[in-house]
Amino acid sequence: MRKISKKGRKEKGKRRKVLDRNFDGDSIFKFTLYTIFAPMNTIHLTKTNSDDPDFRNLVRELDANLRSRNGELMDIYDQHNVIEKIDTVTIAWLNGLAVGCGCFKPFDNTTVEIKRMFVKPEARGNKISARILQELEDWAQGLGFEYTVLETGRSIGIIPKSRLCPN
Repeated sequence: MRKISKKGRKEKGKRRKVLDRNFDGDSIFKFTLYTIFAPMNTIHLTKTNSDDPDFRNLVRELDANLRSRNGELMDIYDQHNVIEKIDTVTIAWLNGLAVGCGCFKPFDNTTVEIKRMFVKPEARGNKISARILQELEDWAQGLGFEYTVLETGRSIGIIPKSRLCPN
């Protein structure tokens, strides 16, 4: 629940203290508390393949994001990020909008590599990447794989430290 003051400003977790004066000129404090019910964020995941247009759009946004942050370094990585036909794609939806994705492909007989993990900036902070990663790991395990590899450019918070293996 979000609390909103009389003037419509959003306030978090506190009552709004209003200084008022009564007719004698003495200062008095009034507390006003207004509660509105905001719709909950609805997050769900779907399994699809690399032909899905929502997946393709998210990957284009991911590529643009990476290029803006990493510049020419992406020329090296682009050759590894080609999307061939992949049947193991997960898309995350937030309130009906495609906001995140990930997929995996075989790395060897017992291992898959997690690829194209992305959550739109405006949807971050909702634990969507962790849900996508868990869904992909469960899917891979269901197909008989035992291990996953996820290469990142830096330390990220979606993987518990106990599961990280540095290069």
